[in-house]
Amino acid sequence: MESPAKDFVANPSSEWEGNTTLLFTVIFEFEGLTSVAQVVAEDADAAFRKWTQGLTRPQDYGLESQQAMLIGKTIERHNERRKLTPLGGTQSVWCTTETIGKELALFNIIATLPEALDASESGAKKAWKDGQRKG
Repeated sequence: MESPAKDFVANPSSEWEGNTTLLFTVIFEFEGLTSVAQVVAEDADAAFRKWTQGLTRPQDYGLESQQAMLIGKTIERHNERRKLTPLGGTQSVWCTTETIGKELALFNIIATLPEALDASESGAKKAWKDGQRKG
């Protein structure tokens, strides 16, 4: 049964830490759901892992418990071969896909500079530039 399309936005899972980490926006599309969440991490791979850890709170992503368990198990089973792919023509944007059951799940991971930060203060500008070079 196809679920109705819905959008859900989760709050950042932890505070912005300025000079050592970046804020990442993870956009997840699956079974008509578009879920947008933000995590703080050192790089895109760590952001994906943090997002996955958040599946223990499925309501944060607009998911049902059974959906979250299936997604988590599938992601865990394929961790060894997963590679985030930089999107051509962009900077600091990656994607990956996963087949979950018979459905395709799409993950877009974007290094995000919060508008609330003054990028000229406290190392945030350097952290952002370092993140740009990695991706």
